[in-house]
Amino acid sequence: MIKEVNTVKEKRIRKSIQLMMIVKKIIQLPQTNNIARHQHQKFTPSLELLSGERYFQICVPLRKAALNGNLKEVYNILSVHEEILNRSSLLRMAITKGHATILHVAAGARQTSFVEEMINSIQPSDNESTLLLQDINGNTSFCFAAAAGDVELAKIMLNKNPNLNLAAIRGNHDNTPLYMAVMFGQKEMATFLYDATENILYQDERTALFFKSVSLQVYMVRIHE
Repeated sequence: MIKEVNTVKEKRIRKSIQLMMIVKKIIQLPQTNNIARHQHQKFTPSLELLSGERYFQICVPLRKAALNGNLKEVYNILSVHEEILNRSSLLRMAITKGHATILHVAAGARQTSFVEEMINSIQPSDNESTLLLQDINGNTSFCFAAAAGDVELAKIMLNKNPNLNLAAIRGNHDNTPLYMAVMFGQKEMATFLYDATENILYQDERTALFFKSVSLQVYMVRIHE
């Protein structure tokens, strides 16, 4: 029994060391200015559903459907309100008071199949205007996926339009999706996002990321002792 416990601890420690190696590489990267901070454009979703009865009749049930990955319910809602909504326009509308879209909500809930179905309905000309939409805090739906740690979903979103490089679009407090993944302890996601993020980090960001990772990993190891 003791041997099994030690083996589990060793595996957890090895995983912790792997992420530590990633952040060590980040600290050592030369500073670049490929994407300047505080200069990215804000993409805001339509807020027309948030006022009056529409919020309670449309937004509230849509949010519940997104959280549960219930595509059938979404299509039912669209059919009832077809005079103002369709699958394409829905994705560009805020459905929460925090200006989150249905993609934000579903991505944060790790509803991979749901999000994949939704983004497959995006027309090529609408890729940028839809996938770059930010909530009231400046987070894209990809930021939500990063924080939730859903690597499969992140890949689906990135592949929808590789030219956008959603992993490089900063969110709340100008943080990258990589930093958000680390803050939420998503080691697999952090590893996945590293290559897409390494060239846009400033030195102070690398330092903050390093210490955040150290703090997080010490905590995660200790709670299992």
